[in-house]
Amino acid sequence: MFRKTPSSEKLPSEALRNELGNLPTKAKNRLVHLLKTYPGQCFAGMLISLMLSALLAFVIPINLRTEQTNNPRQLMNEIKNLGSGMTDEVRSLFKIQEEVKKMAKLKKDVESIMEKDYLDAGDSLFLENALRQLKNNNHLNPVDDED
Repeated sequence: MFRKTPSSEKLPSEALRNELGNLPTKAKNRLVHLLKTYPGQCFAGMLISLMLSALLAFVIPINLRTEQTNNPRQLMNEIKNLGSGMTDEVRSLFKIQEEVKKMAKLKKDVESIMEKDYLDAGDSLFLENALRQLKNNNHLNPVDDED
């Protein structure tokens, strides 16, 4: 019941072609036939859709802007807070980068100590501190996680 069924197709395009059959080629042939039969009407339809799109691009945002309140203080507050989310994200990225650098250096130091044949008291104290640092840096902080 839970066995995998082997697939003979090597590419997803082949599987899609087997699933759809010759439907894409029929659609392409019909489109080519339509464009050859009615070139003027297709061109006019394209131009009308472009003009309608341009008209909607200018009309819809203007209506949305007039519905908003034009309070200058509210606008200034929005401008001040505009980049705060971005700066917080960049700040957290730099913090993560610094943490990764510290962990890489700590790992390198621990590996160099582990290669030694004999460990003295300083080495064991360093390893205990390194373990403590690893535990402190391995915590999951929900504030730093993405939404």
